[in-house]
Amino acid sequence: MQMAIYLDHNATTPLRLEVREAMGPYLGKSFTITHVKDCMADPTKNRIVAECSDDISPVFPYLNAIIFTILYAPAVNSVTVKRGERILTFYPRVAKMAKVDGAEDATGQL
Repeated sequence: MQMAIYLDHNATTPLRLEVREAMGPYLGKSFTITHVKDCMADPTKNRIVAECSDDISPVFPYLNAIIFTILYAPAVNSVTVKRGERILTFYPRVAKMAKVDGAEDATGQL
């Protein structure tokens, strides 16, 4: 029996247990997309702004400590994640995304 192996984990990486536990209180928070604009880096894509129902920043330092691929900026209280070609930056109550394929793609990233 042959099995296919999916090698692209950019948008499908399972959360590590400790990340899921740390983010547990924040995973159920709702985001509302407030702006959809043309992406300045790639005119075929969009940049999106979404607002979060609650402050998600308390988890930022922890994520920085266990996920080496994120960029934590304590001076501005944000974390940036690159997922494939997409760039997602999270602030306490706002998420900004670049190089996404519209609002549906952005919702999937959140």
